[in-house]
Amino acid sequence: MEPEQEIDVEQLAGHVDEEGEALEDHDLEVEETGKEITARTEGKGRGTRTYHGVTVSFSITCSCQESGAKAVYEGTISGECQASAMEELT
Repeated sequence: MEPEQEIDVEQLAGHVDEEGEALEDHDLEVEETGKEITARTEGKGRGTRTYHGVTVSFSITCSCQESGAKAVYEGTISGECQASAMEELT
């Protein structure tokens, strides 16, 4: 399942380098702020396709911030997979 959104590294300027790696003395922490499991169907009858997915909200903070400061980045990432492509758990 590929995410439908990427993090905009430019919004983390001053905390990460051009490759998105944390700068020295900058420890980034990601916190989940919400999640939702999704399901939807397309079509009718034998041609019905079912999709399962997830949407996760998160925030990124940096060790250079004061405690309780607003996150340096907040976002949502989501993805879904067609049920027929999922492996059965045994």
